[in-house]
Parts: sequence; structure tokens; C-alpha cells
Amino acid sequence: MRAVRAHAILCDDLGVYREVDGVPVHDFTRVDEVYDTITGLGLRPVVELSFMPRDLAADPGRTVFGYQAIISPPKDYDRWAELVRALTAHLVERYGEREVVDHWAFEVWNEANLEVFWSGTPEEFFRLYDVTAAAVKSVHPGLRVGGPASAANGWVEELLDHVDASGAPLDFVSTHTYGTRRWTGGRPWPGTAARAPRSGGPSGGRHRPTSTASATARSAPRSCCTA
Repeated sequence: MRAVRAHAILCDDLGVYREVDGVPVHDFTRVDEVYDTITGLGLRPVVELSFMPRDLAADPGRTVFGYQAIISPPKDYDRWAELVRALTAHLVERYGEREVVDHWAFEVWNEANLEVFWSGTPEEFFRLYDVTAAAVKSVHPGLRVGGPASAANGWVEELLDHVDASGAPLDFVSTHTYGTRRWTGGRPWPGTAARAPRSGGPSGGRHRPTSTASATARSAPRSCCTA
């Protein structure tokens, strides 16, 4: 194991965002505690950019899990972008530009293709992806950002087609695959078949992922990660 995806890093239990008299306030103190623990074990974080802080949520009543992770789109995409940009800049400053650029990955949301994790429309998620990816890249163009961090290979083709049209950066594709056969004898869960290369689209035929690999792989313009 080389990397850990700390789930729900933007939830209110870590206190990253609040509004005081209508003004956004960022505090990454407890995020630092999480990532200091991960890096202290010799691992690298995959920065999962979710869920929505309460004061930034369009519908803060839409939650999941006992810790009430808010699954709403933001009420203000500009303030969401500034939160992502500020967090990314803070991580680069704290852990070092080369370390974060070369070894970390930034993943947009979690399983938005399931209604339990995203109360917005697909179009709102793709807007969230574009805004988030641009915010990460504004800190350093070499930072890796991707998604859709979906369940069971969902929305992979849709995201690829979307970024071909929108021009948003996409450095890796990630999805969560779940085994359908019983675990027996220590054998691994069923794998994910490799995708054939596909070109075309308004982006001028950018490379598509062709195999499954670690989200930290840099051997191709886009890599594909399954979890």
C-alpha cells in the first residue's frame, strides 16, 4: 500500500469552512493532522475533495451516514473554487511543491453517480468537476486532478466526453469496483478489463485511459485507477 484516500476531508467535523457575517473563513488545522498522520506512516494522500461544508451547501439538509456528510452542490461555485484553491495551495506549501506535484492526486467528490452521495444533477456534477479541476491547476499546472470517483465504473465515459467538450483537465480516471464473487482462498477480487484507446471529440483526440493503474502513475497523459 502506497497511498490512502482520506474520506470526506471537507466535512464539518474537520472545520475547514465556515462563514462569519457572510465572509468565508478557511481553517486547515485538522486537515493537517490527518495528512501528517498519513505521511508519517510513509504513505501519500489521495485528496478526496468532498463532501460539502454546511455553510457552503445549497441544500445542507441533504446528508448521508451517521456523521451527516452533506451531499449537496455548493450554493456558490466561486466560493467552492476558492476553498479548493486555498486548500491545494496550503498543501503545496506545507508538504512541498515537488512532493505534492509528483506523488499526490486530487480526486473530485465521491460516487456522484449514486443519489445517496450527490443530490444534484449530472450536469451540476460536471460543472463541479470543471470548477474544481481549474482551482487545483491554478495552484500548479503539474498537479494531478481526476475523477469521477464513481461507483462500479459509472460516469466514466460521460466524464471523458464532458472534458473533451469543456476542455477541463483530466489527469486520471478513477472508479470504485466491487466484487461480485465471494472471497475464497485469498484470491483477489475480480479485476476491471482494460479499455481500448479512443480518440476524437472537440479536444482534438486527446489520449484515453487504456489500462488500470495507480492514480500516481505518470506514464501516460491519463491513467486509470480502480479501488
